[in-house]
Amino acid sequence: RRGARFPLDFGRFGKGGLQLYYAQDEDPERLRHYPGRDARNDRSRIALSHEADLTPKDRVFVKGQALSDSEFLEEFFEAEYRRSVQPDNVVSYTHRESDAAGGVTVSGPLDDFYDGVRRLPEAWLNVMPQPLLPGLYYESQNRAGYLQKQTAPRDPGILPLRGPEYAVFRADTAHRLSLPFWLGVVRLVPRAGYRGTYYRHAWVEDSGNVRNLFELGAEASAKAIGTVGAYRHIVEPYADYSWIPRPHDLEDGENYVFDRVDSGLEWRDGFGFDGLPLRRQWHGVRFGARNTLQRPGADKRLQTVLDSDLYSAYTFGHDGEPQGARIVGGVAEAVPAGNFRLRAAMEYDPEDNELRLADNGFTWSHPRWELGAGHFYRRDVTLDAFGIWTREPASHLLYAGARRLFNEIWSAGCDVRYEYEQGRLQEIMGYVEYRLDCLAFQVRTGYEPEWTDINGRVEEANFKLGLVLTLRGMEDRFGLAGVDDDLQF
Repeated sequence: RRGARFPLDFGRFGKGGLQLYYAQDEDPERLRHYPGRDARNDRSRIALSHEADLTPKDRVFVKGQALSDSEFLEEFFEAEYRRSVQPDNVVSYTHRESDAAGGVTVSGPLDDFYDGVRRLPEAWLNVMPQPLLPGLYYESQNRAGYLQKQTAPRDPGILPLRGPEYAVFRADTAHRLSLPFWLGVVRLVPRAGYRGTYYRHAWVEDSGNVRNLFELGAEASAKAIGTVGAYRHIVEPYADYSWIPRPHDLEDGENYVFDRVDSGLEWRDGFGFDGLPLRRQWHGVRFGARNTLQRPGADKRLQTVLDSDLYSAYTFGHDGEPQGARIVGGVAEAVPAGNFRLRAAMEYDPEDNELRLADNGFTWSHPRWELGAGHFYRRDVTLDAFGIWTREPASHLLYAGARRLFNEIWSAGCDVRYEYEQGRLQEIMGYVEYRLDCLAFQVRTGYEPEWTDINGRVEEANFKLGLVLTLRGMEDRFGLAGVDDDLQF
């Protein structure tokens, strides 16, 4: 193996780095997800990063990786692979004003063995909410560009069928008017919006189509503050009504799928003016209540003990859409003691009588101990590569970790993950760490037992041993901040 990193400093035009890595692999098919394909002895990576604040309002950002094969990150840079299984490649320019922002982005997979969307390029302009007339506010989001959907080649005996590929010019514009006012202690925000999307297939003549979405809605919320003993309680009930008629310009399945749509925890995010609109009509109300519980700490400052948001959504049913409760969920974070934290997030689908999401865990710290454990379950409904709503396979994970601090220098820890649905141990790992003022040395070992996935592919057992060198408190001085968290051998 050979690797080199070259820091790049262009003064006022920004800083970045170039990283080169090469490995001569004598057994390139031992972990190959696509047997017989991509198998090559020469394994390599070229990674480039750069960022520059040209002016206080103008910023350029560059990040990209060119890899020899789809398993390179998993085998040679596992820490990066755990953070993201697919590298992000983007070149962007952004200009910001106090009431608007715009820019140009080129992004997407550089290699043909990854799924993704290439934006070649895409320009955007966002206008922040601002007064249009006394009491009336206007905001908009606009983007236009050439988009290309790419799907990686697949072995039909191992992975699902390859999804469709298409390339279109897309122009999308969204506008919203809102009129906030107070009705006693209730804050009301009626709104009206329009979203128009133009598609023109790059490979088909006279293929231009427009999808028009109109919305009418209103949000109501109130806030009350009270005290119970030494505790301060803040409660904020809210309700949001929306009516979005079905877009008859494009029937279901005809619009091209480039962006993910609202699902899972996004039921409470404002329903899509952030660029993630539903592809079908909606006529219903979302309602819930936020609660915050605080108490004064030792320094007399208020500290949050509990922060929660319980919510639901109900659709009135129209034009073939079902009627009734669509989702019931909530998120909560609690700190009953300064060194003990709890978190919980759950979503239940009454229509299908099925749990969609559960993400619960805790952390506990002590001068000599750190403990943590959690449980994650998800079975969401999403759009597949063909634009069809499908249920994802259930994911059910249990995990725990512990760390023992012997003194200021020595510590040791272990982590374990268990997949409940498949009844298998995913991974167990441990480490011993030795710390200095500016460096930390860590010896890590890990074991992944042999297992068989849902497609019948057998993954052999994997035992790992590594040495990790981490810089502590000196990253900015040497210009290494944001490059990598550690150096692994």
